[in-house]
Amino acid sequence: MEFEQLIEYITGDPDEATTTAVLEWISASEENRKEFYRLKNIYALSQSGSRVTELRSDYFKVKEKLDFGSGESPVRWLKELLKYAAVIAFTLLSVYFIGQFRKNEIPREYVSAYHQLTVPLGQISEFIFADGTRVWLNSGTTLRFPDNPQDSLREVFLEGEAYFDVSKIKKRPFIVHTGPMDIRVLGTAFNVQCYPDMDKSETTLVEGSLEIQNHKQELLAMLKPGEQLKFSRSTLSRSLSRVDTAPYKAWRDGKLIFRDKSLGEIAGSLERWYNVRIIFSDEKIKNYRFTGTILKHKPFDQILQAIRLTTPIRYQIRVHAESSNEVTLYSRE
Repeated sequence: MEFEQLIEYITGDPDEATTTAVLEWISASEENRKEFYRLKNIYALSQSGSRVTELRSDYFKVKEKLDFGSGESPVRWLKELLKYAAVIAFTLLSVYFIGQFRKNEIPREYVSAYHQLTVPLGQISEFIFADGTRVWLNSGTTLRFPDNPQDSLREVFLEGEAYFDVSKIKKRPFIVHTGPMDIRVLGTAFNVQCYPDMDKSETTLVEGSLEIQNHKQELLAMLKPGEQLKFSRSTLSRSLSRVDTAPYKAWRDGKLIFRDKSLGEIAGSLERWYNVRIIFSDEKIKNYRFTGTILKHKPFDQILQAIRLTTPIRYQIRVHAESSNEVTLYSRE
């Protein structure tokens, strides 16, 4: 595996050949897969909202500092380079989050150092906690957690979408804090979607049980497997329903499954996955329905073509060098 290919893929700017090569390398062995996710975790930790270090431009500088022999493997090179970036990032984050969490009135026992994982648009990341809990973070998601958690409590702060597979530890609940509510579990698997720009948050239980509270610690719902709670930030209303959990797990594997969803509903997911901005030329287009499975590695133009086959739309793509590309949808009716 070429060093440059891993850099391009992990930092979010791969071409089709690089994507194919990296995916083949990951699937070649379990060791490669684990190594890849370790590298992704280190890179995610190094993203603090501002570019702490530019991996591409600093590569040769860091190479000289590390002074590895020419026979070293590219994977090790990348790991050491990303660790270098992560150390710088964590030093800044430790100071930054003390100030930020004070502003948000987080209890004083939590005001120390926080790790932050930020997944760029167009990327998906997996992280494994020391207790064995696994979390997959979708595009545009931020996860924060204390550097020194309390012995009796495991907790994280989430903005975006994440799938949790929580290791069960008696008397040590795992709590996910989101904007409108808190999710309390012992050992279970569930998906949470709570992007800041969305009014409704969704919590979908796959295995185990969930207790969901508001910030006043009032019980909102007790979920059973296959149930989903939707909660509105603006109206504080909630609704509980049974759902097929497959779509809420599939995105971890690079698939978006839509079953009779409106274009208005799926636009946000496509924008985050492909780092584009979708513009509706007419509000009625948002009501067009789409059913299908979208594969993340496919070019966005192919995705639009698939949607065009089943809905009466046409589209125009505007490429911007310094910002997200714009996709305008028009009606063919």
